[in-house]
Amino acid sequence: MCAFFVLFVDDDKEILEIAEKLVISFDERFTIETACSAQEALEKMKEKEYEAIISDYLMPEMDGLDLLKKIRGEGNNIPFIMLTGKGREEIAIEALNLGANRYIQKVGSPKTLYTYLAKMIIQVIKDWRNQL
Repeated sequence: MCAFFVLFVDDDKEILEIAEKLVISFDERFTIETACSAQEALEKMKEKEYEAIISDYLMPEMDGLDLLKKIRGEGNNIPFIMLTGKGREEIAIEALNLGANRYIQKVGSPKTLYTYLAKMIIQVIKDWRNQL
């Protein structure tokens, strides 16, 4: 049984709690840590190695695109999923062009959304592991 070590980044603590609970309920192999800002995520990444980053787009100080740019600029190819309630096509295109593995809009019921997200996380991590 292989675990999935994931870092969720969102400035809304309630969303982080819901996401963590629902993703783990989908598959108990998930180990999830959370960060309330992009800067906190970067600090945590200095201390631990994660297998995927799930980041909100719209956050104060540094948004999800800036976080992705910083991570990719350091040569880190960790799987990155942009998760956002602000679904504009140009943001999705920019995220994918910057190296995001997936771009998912926060639509539908939380259970449906986070079940779909859990499946995507497993897939991007498995694909990433196969490239190592």
